[in-house]
Amino acid sequence: MLTSDDTHIIIPSPNVDTRIEELDNVEQWAKVNNLTLNRAKCAEMVIHDSRRKRQLVMPSLNSA
Repeated sequence: MLTSDDTHIIIPSPNVDTRIEELDNVEQWAKVNNLTLNRAKCAEMVIHDSRRKRQLVMPSLNSA
């Protein structure tokens, strides 16, 4: 199997709760296309607007 490098997933903040499912979809797509997704190398970057009051508490991407 090949590995997929430099894949970016951009998820809008209203959909932050579905990010693990989105990653699952990408992993499934990779398998169908004979690629592997190394979740241990996945990184998450959260861009937060400090003017907003909402607190984001998110589980690790590797917990799924």
